[in-house]
Amino acid sequence: MKYNHQHAYLIMAHQHQDLLIKLLLSLDDPRNDIYIHIDTKSDINTEIITKKIKHSKCYFIDRTSVNWGGASQIKTELSLLEQATTKKNYVYYHLISGVCIPIKTQEKIHEFFMKKNGLQFVSFDPVANENKLFIDRVKYYHFFQDLFGRTNNRLIKKLKKLSLSIQKTLKIDRTKNHNEIYSKGDSWFSITNSFACHLVANKEKILRSYRFTYCADEIFLHTELIKNLDKFKIAEKNYRLIDWKRGGPYTFKIEDLSLICDSDSLFARKFNPDIDNEIIESLFNIN
Repeated sequence: MKYNHQHAYLIMAHQHQDLLIKLLLSLDDPRNDIYIHIDTKSDINTEIITKKIKHSKCYFIDRTSVNWGGASQIKTELSLLEQATTKKNYVYYHLISGVCIPIKTQEKIHEFFMKKNGLQFVSFDPVANENKLFIDRVKYYHFFQDLFGRTNNRLIKKLKKLSLSIQKTLKIDRTKNHNEIYSKGDSWFSITNSFACHLVANKEKILRSYRFTYCADEIFLHTELIKNLDKFKIAEKNYRLIDWKRGGPYTFKIEDLSLICDSDSLFARKFNPDIDNEIIESLFNIN
């Protein structure tokens, strides 16, 4: 049977193979195709994963090393979008991580997006967009971010600090010639085919603009959307349950089960079986 309301799930994974398999099984539906990037630093076995999928088509993009906060995150997101838009014109493209869990059934998710069709589900941070302190992420060159990602190495930290200090002294400002109104929000999104194709068409320009940036995966898509409001309509939120107040983000535990089940969100992040596997099992048993 052919479905005319197909969705593409774009997954960035680097750990917890068993959780990833559970996630894929929850997405395994003939209305969904799944596109996966697995980090080169990961020991996740793709053959084991593909044997589990029965109804969805599953595609893997070439493995690369993705470092936290680096432009490699942007490149991977765009590569996932590029492969998906090349395969088919999906109604929606959902970016999630390998430690996310859908907290609604596929039936409810598809019903939701059918009713809201045409909107871009992207979350904006009103506080950050008001104070604009995040501009330093794109204003200066962060040469070491994609090499080392998040690190506690004292030498690397000193080099990062020295590099920024020199750039501030020299009054470096990468943004002054870009004529952009930068905006920030959560990385994870659900977007339409038209906006996905827009991003892919501008892939090379985006990658050039955000090379050597810091955590700009929370900036590039939001900025691109804001400057094209005449073409794309934005929903009020991205319907991801993510708790930034208790962590960066907080890892959900079994005591959060009622909070998750009562949420109007469609997906929740993040989970870690090494911290609390009971919440993971409970959510998959419910759905």
